Amino acid sequence: MRTTILVSDHLGKAFQQAAKKRGLSLSAFLVQAGRLLLTKDRPADRPFRLVTHGGAGLQPGVDLDKIRTEWTREDQKAFRSGR
Repeated sequence: MRTTILVSDHLGKAFQQAAKKRGLSLSAFLVQAGRLLLTKDRPADRPFRLVTHGGAGLQPGVDLDKIRTEWTREDQKAFRSGR
């Protein structure tokens, strides 16, 4: 995307010097700075916690690495039994 921004001469020169110091174009520098700021302001992801019920863990024969197979098996059981 192309756009025009207005910054003070002092800030513009500071951007140019910082970009040159890092061996970047002004555009590349501003992209990196923007990404850094957007990432910094994003709230941290909360740790994932799997909630289970009953304390028995996985049912026998359930392989979470093959979840699509499990979904298919459940569908086949449900449609055969007419649920």
